[in-house]
Amino acid sequence: TEAMRLYRESLAIHEALGDLQGKGASLHEMANIYRVQGDLTEAMRLYRESLAIHEALGNLQGKSTTLSMMADLYSTQRDWATACMLQQQSLVIYQQLGDLSGIAFSTVKLGQLAQAEGDISAALANYREGLATFERLNMPRESQQVRDMIAQAEAATQPTVPLDAAISAWIAREENDEKTQALLALLDRIANAVVQVYRGGDAADREHLAQQIIPLRVALGTWSVSAQLPPFRLFFGCLQALLRDQADLLARQRQQLDQGSAAALAQVEHNIAADEATLRDEARATQIADLRRQVDAAMPQALRDEDQARRTSLITQFEQIAAQAAEGEAPGSPRLALAVYLHSCVALLRGETVDAALLTDDDQAQLAAWARGEFAAETAPADPPSTRPTVEQQCNAAAEQVVALTHAALADDDPAARAALVGRILDAAAHFAEGEQPGSPYDELARFLRAVAALLQGLPTDMVPPAYAERLNQLRQRSEEE
Repeated sequence: TEAMRLYRESLAIHEALGDLQGKGASLHEMANIYRVQGDLTEAMRLYRESLAIHEALGNLQGKSTTLSMMADLYSTQRDWATACMLQQQSLVIYQQLGDLSGIAFSTVKLGQLAQAEGDISAALANYREGLATFERLNMPRESQQVRDMIAQAEAATQPTVPLDAAISAWIAREENDEKTQALLALLDRIANAVVQVYRGGDAADREHLAQQIIPLRVALGTWSVSAQLPPFRLFFGCLQALLRDQADLLARQRQQLDQGSAAALAQVEHNIAADEATLRDEARATQIADLRRQVDAAMPQALRDEDQARRTSLITQFEQIAAQAAEGEAPGSPRLALAVYLHSCVALLRGETVDAALLTDDDQAQLAAWARGEFAAETAPADPPSTRPTVEQQCNAAAEQVVALTHAALADDDPAARAALVGRILDAAAHFAEGEQPGSPYDELARFLRAVAALLQGLPTDMVPPAYAERLNQLRQRSEEE
């Protein structure tokens, strides 16, 4: 590639000049490219050569960074012990240097390695230590990332309540706002159970699940709040008809559903019919699209930001995400394309030449525009006064519905249900954003929805418009409590 050619030329110049420090830096960048391309053997060879130079020069900062990158490579190969050893060495050096940011990142990485090995208590200890340092450094993006890691690690230790017990617990709940939120979580859980039993069970399993739903439908029939909510009782009836292969009954009930419930039912049917490969591809595509949106939202602000520490922090995040995206991927895969895009963004943030050879035409155009300092407008003309009240009401209603669903998902230990909700939220965000100018009410709603989806996935959230900031903060606090 063009980037590799330039780094080789740079390497030759450094060698001719006897510039060991420059040589070490070039080797390090070449190793990064080989890692993205999937050539882990060559990447490791160059990292080791770079490490030897840093050690010879006494360059502790370069040594610690290279050790951390080598640890990432061993982690990719699931050699947790070696990865942990190298990451620990990197941490010791950062401690010697008094580099608090490096200490925090290394500590959190050690937590991730501990979690990969199943040691949740050690993972949580490292996460909390890293979080304290990030908060001390006033690094909100990183702090939120670690809070989400803590929430996920804690959730992994909680036992799953059987479905019939969860339904009984909901029926026995006191009448309050949380009962509605719990119902939404129960809905997602039952919908996912229908998919699982339909794909992996027999007729007896399907009938057993249909019977489990009966008490919930009966309770909804006498619950006074039901009239103010979507037709959940009818939706559960559709799931029962689906489980029992009652096509005529299902068709009649489907006609009575509202638009949202009908879409949810269609998604259940799609998940039943799709093969595993399709479902995995859809989940991966959703994840990639979400990451791309976050990167595209962060880049203009980072390029204009004069705070080098914040820019370096973002570069580190991009490199970590790129390494994870490229892990085990074959050339041409969407995840590898994401890794290439992230490394191109890193090159731009560092003021280096961007290798456009592996980028799509649209990505080349986007990066070129950013390089010229051209960013999308951040404001747009207001909507006509006659339509604004209706638009605001629609946006508020949609936001409140998503907040309720998210509260329920955060309270329920069901990764499949949470993943399904993320997909629905991102679909809604895409719907509201389509054809909208930046800054319009629907565009602002879409930005809020994407942030909520990121929160549910344990990913960093971008800044949301002021109208939605309080809602997002409440969800973050709920995520921390869970």
